[in-house]
Amino acid sequence: MLTASITKPNKKGKIITDLPLSKIGKPMLFVHNDGDKCVTTPLGRVKPIAKRLKAGLVVFSSRKKSGRHCGGSSPHGFLGIERQVIGKILTWIEQRL
Repeated sequence: MLTASITKPNKKGKIITDLPLSKIGKPMLFVHNDGDKCVTTPLGRVKPIAKRLKAGLVVFSSRKKSGRHCGGSSPHGFLGIERQVIGKILTWIEQRL
């Protein structure tokens, strides 16, 4: 489960493609929000990564914000749609059990 994956470099660390994701050998799901304004997690950059890894990709759409762009109180943290996101993730997991 990869939520709001960092796909654009920043000074704090690695990006998702620096990790050996292809070696996981298990189904993967990327979860993103098209309203996420965090500069390190653009949706457009995760789509080809998910496709290359044959991973699932679920995209939500929300705009609610009460904090900084890259914080939990924003679309980056799925603010206001948490239950919807968790429900979709649980369904995805249950379909693979």
